[in-house]
Amino acid sequence: MKENLALLIISREVHEFYIKDRTLTRRTILKDLSDEKANRIYTDPLYGMGNWKTLTEWLIPAAEKMSKDHPTYTKLADYFGLNEKEMFSLYSSHSILKMLLNLGRGNALMQKHRNSKSET
Repeated sequence: MKENLALLIISREVHEFYIKDRTLTRRTILKDLSDEKANRIYTDPLYGMGNWKTLTEWLIPAAEKMSKDHPTYTKLADYFGLNEKEMFSLYSSHSILKMLLNLGRGNALMQKHRNSKSET
């Protein structure tokens, strides 16, 4: 539960400061996908990146050690019809999704540190 809450908070932050800009997301995270796939991934009501709550689905694989056998990886690849090369573009070790997740984690740790200092 605590892990899920943290991921929701990070998802909201990542969405607010980066992914809610659809054009930027298309030019960066979704750059290696066709317009049709990129649009669907951004706007899908169940797993779309355009909503911070459903963006969490994309951050789960970035937060965990990814493999093509990972259930969330498989779910997203199958649902959106993404091949291995397209998934790699989203989840390689240098992907923007991983970078944003780590940035969000860092911000959360800094905030926790600030809060603990103000309590003393």
